[in-house]
Amino acid sequence: MQLINIKPGASLNDYKAYSNLRGLIEEFLAEVLPLAEKVGDRTIWMINSTASGGGVAEMLPSQMRILRGLGVKIEWLVIEADDAHFFDLTKRIHNAIHGAGNGKITEEERDVYEEVNRNNLAKALDYIQDGDL
Repeated sequence: MQLINIKPGASLNDYKAYSNLRGLIEEFLAEVLPLAEKVGDRTIWMINSTASGGGVAEMLPSQMRILRGLGVKIEWLVIEADDAHFFDLTKRIHNAIHGAGNGKITEEERDVYEEVNRNNLAKALDYIQDGDL
């Protein structure tokens, strides 16, 4: 597991500077702030298989900066694996969730997936605390 450092970037106040976004940001804040408060001291953990390339890795930093700006503790872990089949499989799972490609997983693929996750568990638990999300 690798903890990903999120670099500074645009905040909600930066987005509010655009007059066409101000109303949307105000609506967003009215809806989300009460929910953010419910998270309390727990940390939300984003866990995926790559820190670069692809939509998830591209969107997470900006989403995390916004949530942090609301007072939410949120962190990002990336699974480490030596087996290239693991990354092919996670991409197929991602595509299947979005309705593209074949979502069927063989027993051999399931074994690879579970082994990689078992190998990352101890390191993940160094970060993740009881009650975290």
